[in-house]
Amino acid sequence: MFLVVVSGSEERQSPIRPRETVTAAREDPAAHIHLARRYFQQGNIELAIAQYEVAIDLDPDAVDAYLGLGIIYLRERDPDMALDFYKQALDVEPDSAKTHLGMGDAFVLLNEFDSAALHYERVVKLDPDVSGPHAKLGRCHVVQGDIERGLEECERSLELDPREPQGHFCMGLYFAQVGDPDMARREFQIVIDTAEGILAEQARRQLDRLE
Repeated sequence: MFLVVVSGSEERQSPIRPRETVTAAREDPAAHIHLARRYFQQGNIELAIAQYEVAIDLDPDAVDAYLGLGIIYLRERDPDMALDFYKQALDVEPDSAKTHLGMGDAFVLLNEFDSAALHYERVVKLDPDVSGPHAKLGRCHVVQGDIERGLEECERSLELDPREPQGHFCMGLYFAQVGDPDMARREFQIVIDTAEGILAEQARRQLDRLE
């Protein structure tokens, strides 16, 4: 119901050049990770996964490869697989804000908001001045019924960045919960106008529920 995963527009990438594949073949994990990201940006998921796996074979502590695989499986709506890779990344770097953020997003997809909130709380402690995680934490609190705590995090997100779509989505949920459908519609419409992908889809669904 309240799904939000990694999303956003990506710049159009130039085709992968033969030199990039040659460089990656030199048993350099970083080169394989770079190539995996390029494949992912161009929509070639299978080759991206293969390159990340090669990087891990070469370096079992390649955190960026585990993170990349986690992101792919979140996009593919497979949170269990994403969690497996995020957990391996945390084994290497327990204080990685990016990994805790991904863990939170995966638990949201599983509707496990208690677990998601624990990871988002870790993120806002590690990176307190980033707007998105505050909104995601606020959304968890709202869904769990802790309305005032949720509002606090939503407002903090928008203080940091008034344009943050996650913050407006969070505020929409808050207003819907407290019985103010007009303000909820306003916030969800802002999300639709400014965001793309799953977050915008979720805002449209919330608007439909308010009709």
